[in-house]
Amino acid sequence: MIHYLRRAIVGGASVGAILAPVGVMAQEVPGEDNESIIVTAARTQQNIRDIPASVEIVTEDDLAASPGMLLTDVLKKNASVDVIEYPGGQSGLGLRGFRPEFSGVNQRVLTLVNGRPSGAPSVGSVASAGLARVEVLKGSASAIYGPSAMGGVINFITRESRGDISGRAMIGYGSYDTLHVEGSVGGALSDRFDFDLAARHYKQNDDFKLGKGGHTYDGFVQGHGVERPNTAFEQNSFYGRMAFRFAEDWRIQGHLMVYDSPITQTPGAETDGVGNQGDRIESTISGDIGITGKIGSHDLTALYYRAVDEGDLIRKTPGVPPYLTSDRKTRFQGVQVQDNWAVTDGVNLIVGADWGLIKNESGAYNTDGSRRGAYTPNFERESLGIFADATAHLFEDRLVVNIGGRYDWIEATVLPTPLRDDLTPGSSKFGTFNPRAGIVFHPLPNGPLRIHASAGTGFVVPEASDVAGLTEQIVGGQTRISRGNPDLKPEKSESYDIGIGYEGKHFGADVTYFLLNVKDRISTIITTNTSDLRVTTYENAFGSKSEGLEVSMRFDPIGLLTGQSSALSADLSFTHFFTREEELATGLSTLRNVAKTRANFGLGYDDGVRMLRIGGRYVEGVQDNDFSVARYFTNGAGGLYEYDSFAVFDLSGSWKLNKSHMVSFKMDNITDKYYYEKGDYPLSGRRFMASYTFSF
Repeated sequence: MIHYLRRAIVGGASVGAILAPVGVMAQEVPGEDNESIIVTAARTQQNIRDIPASVEIVTEDDLAASPGMLLTDVLKKNASVDVIEYPGGQSGLGLRGFRPEFSGVNQRVLTLVNGRPSGAPSVGSVASAGLARVEVLKGSASAIYGPSAMGGVINFITRESRGDISGRAMIGYGSYDTLHVEGSVGGALSDRFDFDLAARHYKQNDDFKLGKGGHTYDGFVQGHGVERPNTAFEQNSFYGRMAFRFAEDWRIQGHLMVYDSPITQTPGAETDGVGNQGDRIESTISGDIGITGKIGSHDLTALYYRAVDEGDLIRKTPGVPPYLTSDRKTRFQGVQVQDNWAVTDGVNLIVGADWGLIKNESGAYNTDGSRRGAYTPNFERESLGIFADATAHLFEDRLVVNIGGRYDWIEATVLPTPLRDDLTPGSSKFGTFNPRAGIVFHPLPNGPLRIHASAGTGFVVPEASDVAGLTEQIVGGQTRISRGNPDLKPEKSESYDIGIGYEGKHFGADVTYFLLNVKDRISTIITTNTSDLRVTTYENAFGSKSEGLEVSMRFDPIGLLTGQSSALSADLSFTHFFTREEELATGLSTLRNVAKTRANFGLGYDDGVRMLRIGGRYVEGVQDNDFSVARYFTNGAGGLYEYDSFAVFDLSGSWKLNKSHMVSFKMDNITDKYYYEKGDYPLSGRRFMASYTFSF
């Protein structure tokens, strides 16, 4: 079934429907506040007032003004997300109680670029040049996006310039001999042709220093301003877009995004000292080409995309010359087709299909450079999903009702892998259906108050080796067999939320209660265990639950008192979990790397010429397993421990000298705090950068 439908979709696209999804570009919408238009929630443009789900927006101004070395640093300061972050940028973001993941293709939070898969296993390796905004959709969304959208969706939306040609160039220099250079240009060359180009270079030449307030372990001083060895890095990114309008309502458009890190030094865990250092080399290249068009009341869309992500890890073991210990190449390709049909003035129906193919190859190597197989077997995953989503505006737009669903066919295959003689390849097929529904009610016509609720399901595809293939090894005289389970079902999540929002001239707020349950979690079980033989397989067992409250708020303090708008603004986003637990064989346990409480807050002044903002991030109650040397964090006992709570503050400011020239500064971690987003991997202390920008 999947092969016939795939041929139909790919064949149709090749004839002329290689189309980019309508609404996933950051374009101006006539008659609307562009920052209020969201595209991620339904794969088409919607006003945020009419969206039943919880959405956070990180604007282009936020991306430009927020202190931080990397994209992850900016996102964690502007969106209420959980984070795992290592020095150098390898990182993952978590939503609604899912542990952040920073590698692999089966993550529980889906990462997109303009509505299609990003091709980047880590948020830190998404190309940051040319970004216009980031939309964070919370709650299970597999009903519209398919695999991995269990906790939510993070959609990176790129710049689309259609007016007069304009651009800017920026150069900055800061702490630890850091150089930051970027530039962009874009606009319309004619009424038919427009483009964007952007590039970014960021290089930290010196090792950073830790903040104050660390600890001492076995004579090794942590924190207190000491240098963290092996933490220099370089990152480059490029963005290109070209579009041509060849008919009144038809455009063809292509994107290219490149991320390249020729070296990222990795210090290893702090309690390892210098015993586990290495270098990462990583690149991600992705592109797409498509057409958008309109026939009557139908907005027809589709997209063909490709992406390749490659990564090498070089180990620096003391006493041994540096050597390549592992490499990986992951290829993505796919087609998206969609019809956005305005059935009546108040009813809209979206139908479409997605086909995707992922292929992963990896290798492991000895110190002399010889290959020794691979840590994970080579695999590929083919998927096909068909979806429908309807939205109705009733009672003069006071009531908005949304309902939709999607069915996905998945085929996972374990491929032959060099030097893995213990591996027998195999494949498995399964299908899954995911629905969603939502409602928004405006008590007063065009009033500031809104009540919203949504429900939906999500799923994640089992690893190919979990459902297919067979491995057999002999360890210490015991034969160990691991069997894939072809009857394994995907992990499923059920997400529910209800909230109330207010959007006034000087004050806006939203309070949302959420509940997310996960069932059919994939676990390893032992079916036979004797002195001669151990047999394991995989089963759907156990589950997890997260329940909490999300609060967002922004206001003009002066405007609230006087009724007149001012240049002063304040904002707050806050998430608190009442429950965050998972079932284990030993009983209930706290979800790892999910903060009990986290908050972002800021106070700013912006009169159009001068800008000054102080912001902060507070994290409390993160728990994790202690894998440090000698189990340092648990006094040798090992097991679960809780991170120290922390608050990190930053400061940024700028002064527009005139229309073309601007100077600015950013200070991250202004109190020089010793902290970490992953235990035993502390991040930089105070750092400063000054920059100059020329706009034209």
